[in-house]
Amino acid sequence: MEKQKLTIDGIEYELSYDFNRICDCEAQAGCNLIDALSDFVGQFVEGSNRKPSAQQFRGLLLGALQRDGKWLTLAEVGALMRIDTLAHLRGKLLAAYNASMPDEPEAPAAAPPEPPKE
Repeated sequence: MEKQKLTIDGIEYELSYDFNRICDCEAQAGCNLIDALSDFVGQFVEGSNRKPSAQQFRGLLLGALQRDGKWLTLAEVGALMRIDTLAHLRGKLLAAYNASMPDEPEAPAAAPPEPPKE
């Protein structure tokens, strides 16, 4: 899984997603993070009015952000969410989500033709 790099205030973080981490963070975040992911991704679909709440956005970041290989706390994540960082965080969060998706499976090879019947 590819990790996305994020730098805020000269400190480098990494963002990545997996299902287990999302499950682990739901209790801390106090919201359903699968719904939050749907709302987050849905906001980029033309004509959609879905947007994550502030609590969901913070929970999604909690599920993705690491510094020096260690997960951040809810308070640490919240401290990074400022007017001057929100757009950057949003873009990096989307990139981390996209990087977590599996590659497109290759199309199966066509079956060989049946031999002619005699």
